[in-house]
Amino acid sequence: MEPTAKTPLTDPCEALAALRYPPRSFDEVLASLTSGGSGADEEIALEIIDQDERDRTAYAENLRLSFSETGYDPVMSEIEATRRRRDREDAHLRYLLAYAGQFATSKYLQSDLARLSGMSQSGVSTAATDAHVEYVQQHTGLPRRQPTKKPRSPRDRAGQ
Repeated sequence: MEPTAKTPLTDPCEALAALRYPPRSFDEVLASLTSGGSGADEEIALEIIDQDERDRTAYAENLRLSFSETGYDPVMSEIEATRRRRDREDAHLRYLLAYAGQFATSKYLQSDLARLSGMSQSGVSTAATDAHVEYVQQHTGLPRRQPTKKPRSPRDRAGQ
């Protein structure tokens, strides 16, 4: 998305809100709708743009309110809040990897899990700790999938 020429946002709360909820053009929103530009899509696009503006305004107001009540700098507050969200999402990803590796009835290829998670295959195999596996088991009530034995090669059998 290319920056547009507009009045600079000198209010930090407005700037943070614009970063969190970036303004989108009518054409951009319309293109994101799947019907291909019908009249209904144009109405929906306008509603989405209005909602985005309301979200930005509310976000900036909440930042201002938080600052006025706590005196905590909005930029520092947002950095801390973003880190906390990232940490929660990282934990959630590990729960999903634990589920895929230990509980799901379908077998997932580590290469697919690695690609989708943005990890290496070795990272996928070590990402879910026992605590993540226990969390999944506790919250789903599912038993762990029984590990499948790898077929032994003739070379392994000869070494017996």
